[in-house]
Amino acid sequence: MTKLTFLVIPFATGILVAQTPTFEVASVRINSSGDLSRSVRALPGGRLEATNAPLRNLVRYAYELRTLGEIEGGPNWMDSAAFDIRATGTPDGLQPQMLQALLSERFKLLARREMRERPVYALTVARADRRLGRSITAAASSALPRQHSGPTRLEITNHPISRLVSSLGALLGQTVIDRTDLAGNYDITLAFSSEQLPGVPGPGRPDPSLPSVFTAVQEQLGLKLEASRGSVPVLVVERAEMPTEN
Repeated sequence: MTKLTFLVIPFATGILVAQTPTFEVASVRINSSGDLSRSVRALPGGRLEATNAPLRNLVRYAYELRTLGEIEGGPNWMDSAAFDIRATGTPDGLQPQMLQALLSERFKLLARREMRERPVYALTVARADRRLGRSITAAASSALPRQHSGPTRLEITNHPISRLVSSLGALLGQTVIDRTDLAGNYDITLAFSSEQLPGVPGPGRPDPSLPSVFTAVQEQLGLKLEASRGSVPVLVVERAEMPTEN
């Protein structure tokens, strides 16, 4: 039977009692392998599997953030210590919320959301005549929306430009703001070098035949990533403790 954590939240003139689902069974272990690969993923049946995942990655998944850069504060081991988590709960599809409860219970995580002025990238149209590149075209309305991401390639089918913005933010590890004013859905293909990209696990794949993501965005899409500043939502980690293994 699913366990429920009860959160008491002030609401209007009364009290709203919210039920937060938690994992029925969960194990947390420190991963000392030194492996560069890491993952946090939901599995069918209400299961969650995290492998070699630092706390920052766990927090990103639990709070459904687009980039690791949206997290501030936290202990000095937040990126260096890694964990394996195997957990099961119901109903399916609520793994992020259940992971929030697990981090609160096992890691004593305390976090809050707020707006802060941060360095960002602004995605703009590169040409004054607003002509786009060869690798971005208006999508056919009948096309099935999908996305395929690899370490050196991004393929987006029948999605608004916001999907590209989100994907670029994840690759760069920094918030990207859409200033293109492009409406409608697009098919997009982007090939780039993943070397030194924060959003690609490991050292990346140096390939002299591939341009940097900044050059690729401009040459292939006719768009441009420009350094800027903006007020963006962040999650501030006020407290976290090393968990006890089980």
